This record gives sequence, C-alpha cells and structure tokens, in this order.
Amino acid sequence: MIVRAFVELEMRNNFLVTFVLLSWHVLATSGRLIHMQLCRPPSACTEISKCATALQDFVFPRSYCGFQLNAPKICCLVAEQTTTSTTVAPPIRVIRWDDELVYHKNFRLLPMDRCGEISDRLRITSGASTNPGEFPWMALIAYKSGNSPAQQEFKCGGSLINERYILTAAHCIDNSTILGVRLGEYNIMTPKDCDPYGHNCEPPVQDLLIEKIITHKSYDPSTFINDIALIKLASKANYSYGNVRPVCLPFGDLLEADLEGQELTVAGWGTTEHGNKSMTLHKVSVPVVSTPTCRRLYQDVKPISKRQICAGADKGRDSCAGDSGGPLKRIDSINHTPRYVQYGIVSYGPTRCGIGGRPGIYTSVGEYMRWILDNLE
Repeated sequence: MIVRAFVELEMRNNFLVTFVLLSWHVLATSGRLIHMQLCRPPSACTEISKCATALQDFVFPRSYCGFQLNAPKICCLVAEQTTTSTTVAPPIRVIRWDDELVYHKNFRLLPMDRCGEISDRLRITSGASTNPGEFPWMALIAYKSGNSPAQQEFKCGGSLINERYILTAAHCIDNSTILGVRLGEYNIMTPKDCDPYGHNCEPPVQDLLIEKIITHKSYDPSTFINDIALIKLASKANYSYGNVRPVCLPFGDLLEADLEGQELTVAGWGTTEHGNKSMTLHKVSVPVVSTPTCRRLYQDVKPISKRQICAGADKGRDSCAGDSGGPLKRIDSINHTPRYVQYGIVSYGPTRCGIGGRPGIYTSVGEYMRWILDNLE
C-alpha cells in the first residue's frame, strides 16, 4: 500500500516546498522536486504561451505554478491599467539553460500530464521481479534473426517518451536488421500475460513499424560517447490500454538533481545473474557512482564523459547485455504528483555483468534534452 503525506510550508521566497512521503520503494528512489510557486499579485498563474511578458522575453526568474494539459504554467506579470505616463522598468530575466527548454517549440510534445505514472496495481515483489504494467514505457526493439520475417529476436530496449517516439541507445541501431518495436510486453514467451490461473490478463502487446531513426551524429562507437538515438514509430502508440504509457523526461530543477549516491532503477529482459536471459521484465536498484571514481575505475578501458552517468558496481546489481537502450529512472515529483523520470539510457558496462568492481555506464538524458527536443516533430 502506498502512503502519501504532504506537508506544505510557505517560504520567504514564495516557493511551495512539498515533502512527499511514499512507500519503501519511493523512499529508496526519491530525490529533488520541481518546485511549484504560489503566484502573488501582480502576477497570476498563466500558460506560458498566453503570458505576454514571457513572449516579450521579460520574465521573472522562472516560477512554475502548474500545467495546463501538456503546457507548463508560470507566474506571469499582469499588466496594470494606468493613466500616468510613468515608465515601469521590466523585471530582470534570469537566463538558465534548463529553463529555456520549456520555451522550445517541441516541449509541448512531451506528455507531462500523463507521463511516468505509478501503477495503482503496484505490489511489493521479491527480488528483481516486476508486476505486469509496472513500467508501461518499456519498449523492445525487434531484429531479424533469419531469412523469414517471423524469425526475430529482441536484443535491445528503449523507452516510450510520447506516442510516436522511442528513446534508446545509438549502439542499438542497425538499420539493416531492425524490424520494429514492441510495447506493452511483460513475458516474451506467452501470447498473453495473465496470472498463474490464466485470469486477470493484461491488454495485448503493440507491435509497431518504424518510420524513421535518428542517431546522434557525433556518436563514437569506440568510446560510446553520445550513445543516444530516437526511433519514430510509423503509427501512434495506443494509450487506451493501461500497459502502454510514456515515461517523463527531466526539465527545470530536475536537470540539476544531484544523483551521486542515490538509488535509481533499471529494468529489462537482459541477462540475469545466472547467465540466462529473463523471459519476464526484471528490475534492479543501482547506486550512482561519482564521475571521478568512475573515471578511475575505467581509466584503462574507456574515457568517461560528464554526459554519462555511472551506476552499479555492487555484486549482482547491474544492467546487462539485453538491457541496452533501456531507461535508468527514479520517482520524482512533477506538479505535486509522484512520477517516474528517466535520467539515463543503458549504454555499456563490464563484460561480465553484476560481478562487482566497475559500474555500468549510462547516457545522461538531461545532457541531451535539447537534442531530443530538436529532433521531435
């Protein structure tokens, strides 16, 4: 059972600080929040596109106050009628790179009102098991494994970020053998995902063709730097089924989250600690390792960039080969709602998974948010 308690304190800087207390799962993965401000006169909570001062590039230091569907709302200065000729100086605009993302023309394509939803069917499971529908953004990339179209295998994963796009790793892209993408999967060996008695079945999977693949033009396969790609689906994912939903991507304060030492979750159908591929979706919690420590551990292997995240290194707690391209995530709060936010993409790691010593390497999603938005359409 998930328990939520919200304690609200009004601070002198007018920020509303919300402390979100959730179940053991949330406590293990919780982190910084996106702060929502209470607007005070002469400002009012307004959708960005309808805020005249925002369009004129004169905005108070960014003060998010909510969402209208997918569009963020800010505290917008309301123009007051006056009969005097006094000129009022516009407020100073504080420019921060991450704040500019919400003004990007494609930010509206990220479904902030329904992303990263926490399943209401969540149950405490043992070990690395997941529940059907727990991570409905998980995607499987299908590749040809023979001469017949029916001969295929899943070798990489990804995450659904809106109804047309999958976020994955560049090293997963092989245009000559990729067949399509599967959404809504749990057990890859069964035609239906049901309970042990054949009841309470999940909705059907969605097998979708690919319209276009966008790989980062500076991807270096020798170092795995810029290991990121987008797959545009030929048709929209169907959200009417509960087993398919998008994950949230970081913006605002979440781009500045200090992840070092925090526990994040990675999931997939990859190799287990016993050396076999899992037929059902599994998960593992991995601690984030500092960049200097990671560089020391990989100094004789590959260079580590600030645009990568290192996580794992504990024995038995790692992502493995079949999880490439999958999301590294944790629960954060967006608009006072706990949601899963993706911070990393599984890139590479030690040849032998989960044996301890070296962490896994993940592409940092926050470092590529502008690239992601630039390539959506």
